[in-house]
Amino acid sequence: MDTKQSTIRAKILSATLLRQTRKRLLPPLLLLAIAAQIFALNSVYSQNFYPLGIGDVWQYRVFFQGDTVGYANVEIAQDSLMPNGKRYTFFNPSFSGGRFQRVDDSLRIFNYDANNIDLDTSTTEVLMDKLNATIGETWFGYRYADPGRPGYCIKEDQYITSWFGTEVTVIQIAYFTYDSTTAEPGFFLARIRYSSQFGIIYVAMEGGAAYELKGAKIDGVLHGTIVGVAKNRPDNPVDLEVLSACPNPFNSLTNISYSLPSTAYTKIMIFDALGRTLAVLVDEVQRAGEHCASWNAANIASGTYFCRIQFGTKFMKTIKITLIR
Repeated sequence: MDTKQSTIRAKILSATLLRQTRKRLLPPLLLLAIAAQIFALNSVYSQNFYPLGIGDVWQYRVFFQGDTVGYANVEIAQDSLMPNGKRYTFFNPSFSGGRFQRVDDSLRIFNYDANNIDLDTSTTEVLMDKLNATIGETWFGYRYADPGRPGYCIKEDQYITSWFGTEVTVIQIAYFTYDSTTAEPGFFLARIRYSSQFGIIYVAMEGGAAYELKGAKIDGVLHGTIVGVAKNRPDNPVDLEVLSACPNPFNSLTNISYSLPSTAYTKIMIFDALGRTLAVLVDEVQRAGEHCASWNAANIASGTYFCRIQFGTKFMKTIKITLIR
């Protein structure tokens, strides 16, 4: 066998061995890559983005257009086993869209639907957030929503930062109305940032109000600082209450009466059945106590309309009002 033939055979043998080696190595490499992705995902799942321990307290600095207007405390008072057989934690006052909330093993947040907000009597809870979503993933949720009209939610970002001197992972979610005619997000409603270890650290509302976590007591450990906040007086409501729309039905003018539990940004809007905003009655920081706003519908056609009360970090309630000519 001459040298040329030997060289050719050697090249063929080397190529064959390389192919066989690649075949043997490729599956382990793929497994390593998959394992790395699973580890990264599980590292997020294992972090507590929404601590729900009884006695946990969060205090937020409330500011409006850059100016601090006060502080707001949120506390988990108890947990309860509901008729659907699931256990929910009780927020006092109700915070950011729900009073009875739970988190499942997939980091999805649900609210016990005592008021049938989804208008579906076959369900007992509604989805609020999906912390396990990938960046850019969207879903319909009821953290900021109206009866039968879930909001359009999107996970905007996930990043690492420092909070209270601790390295944390932050998940950012934005909330919009949903335009059913275009199947696209409508008006911006709010933006929430969840932090590993501390839960919700920031809430920005449409209109300029925002809440930033300045202190928390979780599992008995104090993080940051918590200043004293006066307790609700007996003559103050402990939660926002829509008293009435009077008269209702009405001819051209109706009055919306409501009570606020504390000083906070408040917005009252009137919109039609298609979700179009017809009037903004209140858009400012208001003090605790009873208030009244009027809607003059002199140039509006007869029909059914909705009045939405936004107080602080949540849309507390939507009431139906009927205009009759």
